[in-house]
Amino acid sequence: MERQRTAVFHPEGVAETPLTERIHALVLRARAALPEEREALGKDLNALLAQLPKQAERESAVTLLRGYLENGALEGLGTSSHPADVAATQAALDLGYPIALEISPERLDALREWEGAAESSGIPWMAIMVVSFVAFITQIACTTLADVGALQTRQLAMYPFGGPIGIEEPSGLEVFRSFLEEWAYPVVGIQFAAGVFNFLFTTTFGRLRGGAKGASYLYLALAAFGAGVAVFQLPVINWLGLGTLTSAVGAYVSARLLKSKSR
Repeated sequence: MERQRTAVFHPEGVAETPLTERIHALVLRARAALPEEREALGKDLNALLAQLPKQAERESAVTLLRGYLENGALEGLGTSSHPADVAATQAALDLGYPIALEISPERLDALREWEGAAESSGIPWMAIMVVSFVAFITQIACTTLADVGALQTRQLAMYPFGGPIGIEEPSGLEVFRSFLEEWAYPVVGIQFAAGVFNFLFTTTFGRLRGGAKGASYLYLALAAFGAGVAVFQLPVINWLGLGTLTSAVGAYVSARLLKSKSR
């Protein structure tokens, strides 16, 4: 019975290739191996199946996969996190027409389920949380060092005890600085709220197909916002601009972490 399940017959005139022969031999070896040996053999089998779409002898690859998918020879093989059946389905899709049209809906559902689980397990939410926390604390420290409100304090200090005195018309730079100071904490609040939203989006929807990619775009948008604001802050209030830029860098790092895991 075991021999019958692993037998794959090639059409007349289609010769096996070194790669298909290696896969066939590895399937037989994995089925006869002890349970503790199957994980390592399954990893090697999945790697070879992934190479099938890249080989020149396409017809041989199609024949091999069609036989395995029809007789269920790969059931129970592969690794605990990546079944060989799923690896074979992905290889068949990569090969395209005609075998891609022969894949059953059940196998496609199994592939989608595995992709979602793999993407969810790969989300570096702990690293993102640490990066975001460090960036936020640094931003608060820089905003404090920026001495926001110092301009207004200096203006008030110009009033003597006997009453107000004439104050010169503020320069354009002072008006711009006053504007930046007025919006300093709202900007911090916007970045913090957006960061919390992005993190919740990542942990909630990141497990879905394309979720990690979408979350990375949200972090990139937050990074772009912070970098844009910092461009105006840095020349006038250095510490304030540095804090905003630090938050932007944290968002960019989070986006890169997600992008490395997204499919």
